[in-house]
Amino acid sequence: MKLKVQVEDLKLNINVGQGLNDFVWLALAAAKLYGKTKYPPGNYLPAILKIFDYVPNPRQKICNMFKDEKDINDESQITVELYKPNMIQTDEHKKWFEMAFGKERNKMNVSFNWWTDKPKDKRKDITTSYFLRLKYGLYKELRIEFNPSDYRSPINVPLVEQELGNIMTYNAEMNLPFGEITFEVIQVQRDEKTEEEKQTTVQSQNFKFEVSPSPISQEEILKKIKDGMKIPEHLSQQLQQQEAEIKKEAQTGSFCPFTFDTLWVVIENNPKAQQFLEFQDKIKEKINQTISENMNKIYEIFFQYSMLYIQKTDKKDEIAIPIQDVMHFLKFYEVMKDSQNVFSFIEFYGMDDKRNNSPQASLDLSNGVKFPEFIFIILKATEYIQTTNLMSDGESFDMSLDTLVKRIVSIDNNEDEFNEFQKHMKYNITLMNFIRENSQNLVQIFVEKLQDSLQIADKKFHMLKEEVKTLITEAGFKGDNLDEIVNTCFQELLAEDKYQGFEGIFFYEYLQVMQWLSLVLIADSEEDREYENDNPQDEVEEGVDILIEKFRFFLSQFK
Repeated sequence: MKLKVQVEDLKLNINVGQGLNDFVWLALAAAKLYGKTKYPPGNYLPAILKIFDYVPNPRQKICNMFKDEKDINDESQITVELYKPNMIQTDEHKKWFEMAFGKERNKMNVSFNWWTDKPKDKRKDITTSYFLRLKYGLYKELRIEFNPSDYRSPINVPLVEQELGNIMTYNAEMNLPFGEITFEVIQVQRDEKTEEEKQTTVQSQNFKFEVSPSPISQEEILKKIKDGMKIPEHLSQQLQQQEAEIKKEAQTGSFCPFTFDTLWVVIENNPKAQQFLEFQDKIKEKINQTISENMNKIYEIFFQYSMLYIQKTDKKDEIAIPIQDVMHFLKFYEVMKDSQNVFSFIEFYGMDDKRNNSPQASLDLSNGVKFPEFIFIILKATEYIQTTNLMSDGESFDMSLDTLVKRIVSIDNNEDEFNEFQKHMKYNITLMNFIRENSQNLVQIFVEKLQDSLQIADKKFHMLKEEVKTLITEAGFKGDNLDEIVNTCFQELLAEDKYQGFEGIFFYEYLQVMQWLSLVLIADSEEDREYENDNPQDEVEEGVDILIEKFRFFLSQFK
C-alpha cells in the first residue's frame, strides 16, 4: 500500500506495507526523504501531519485509517509540515509534538459517554451513582516504561452525572498507556438508612466508548506479519507435477552424471587431495559403499543449490556452486555445529584459496565448487570433525563418514526440516528462474551489505541481524518495530533454537529472508485481491506468482 504525501513543494509516494507503523513514522519518513533531495542533504523534523485539515493522532497506526488501497484516492491529501527555526508553534503543533515524541507518545485517550431518560419516581432514601469498570492489561512491551502495579485491573472510574432536561448524561475520560481494554457500567444503589449497597451491571445501546488512538500491541503486529508472510500450505496441481518430476528424476540412477569410479579419478587429481589420500590408508575401498549408495541424493542436494545461478555450461558434470552454498550446506545439514567451526573449516580446507578471501569471492561462480570437489569437501569435513574431537573417540574414518552421510540424507528426506520458502526454491521452476535471472543483483546487494558491515571477524561470510535491518531501511521502510520484524523473520525461517551457534545467515538463507521481507513489507495490490476473490481455485498457484511480483518490487527499491 502506498500513500501520497506532500512535504513543502515535494510530492512523495511512500510505500507503507501493511500500514503497521504509525503516522509519526510516516511524517519522519517523509521528512527524511525530503532532506535527501536537498544539497547538501539535511535532517528535518516534522512539526505536524495533516490529512486535509484533520490531524490524526500521530501514534495511530496507518492501517486503522487506511485498511487498503481501496480507502486511498487522490483526495486523500496528506501533508507534512516541517519544523523550522524560530517558527511560531500553535497549540496544535505543541499537542502533536507531545503526542509524537513526548511523555504522551505511548498513551491512549479513553472516553465514555452515555445518556438515559431521567427517572420519574426517585426515592429520597436511595442514592444512585454509576462508575466505569475497566478491565485493562498493559502491553508487555511497555512494562519497562510504565509500572504495571500502577495500573492494576480492574480500574474503577466514577461517571460524572449531568442533568439536561429530561435526559441524564454520564461521562468519563482518562489517559492510559497502550493496552488491552474492555468496559462495563456498574450501577451502585445505596440505602441511606441501612447503608447497604447493591451493584448491578447496566446494559444499554446508548453507550459510546472510544479509545484513541486504537491500540495495537507488538504481539498483534507480529501476528499480522506472520499472516502476511504465509505461502499456501500445498502447491497447486501444476507445481505438484513439477515437484514430482524433479523428485522422480533425482531418484533415478541417471540423475547423477558420475559413478564412484569416475568421481574418484577427479578427486585423485585434485592437488588438495594428495596429503589426505596418503594419510587415509585404502580410503577408496573403505568409503566406496557409503558414497555409491548415497551419491544420487548428495548430487540432488548439490544440484538444488546450482539451480539458483546462471551456469556457464549445461553439462551436469561441469556445473558449480559458490563457497557460500558450501557453508550453508555445512550448517543446514548439521555437519558443523556453529559458525566458528564453519569458518575454521573453510580456512583449514582452503588455505590460500582465493575463494574465501572476500565476500565477493565467496560467491564467484567462475571459481565455484564442482560435484567431485563437493564430495571431497564432505570427506575433509569428516576428517576435520575427527581432528577436533567432535565425533566419538576411536571411531574409524569410514564409520564417521557413514554417520555423517546418513544424517545428511535423513535431513534432506524430512520435509519438516524445510520451510515453505526452501520448498519453493527446490521445486518451483518459476521461482528458481526468477532468482537465477536476478542472481547478479541479489549477489551485489548481499556483498555490499557484508562489505559495509561492522563485524569482529576479519573475513565476513555471513549477514547479521543489523545488516538485515539496514536492508529494510535502505529499501525505504522504517519504523519502531524493525527489531521485532527481523527477530520474527529469523525465528520463522531459520530455526534459531536449532542453530544457536550461528549468529548470521549465508547467501542461501538471505534469499529466503528477501522473500519473507517482500511478503511482509509489500502490501497486496487491489488487482491481486480482486483476482483472488474472483478465482479462489487459483489461490495456491497465484500465491507464488504474487510472491515473485512482490520480490521483484522489493528488489527494485535497491537500484
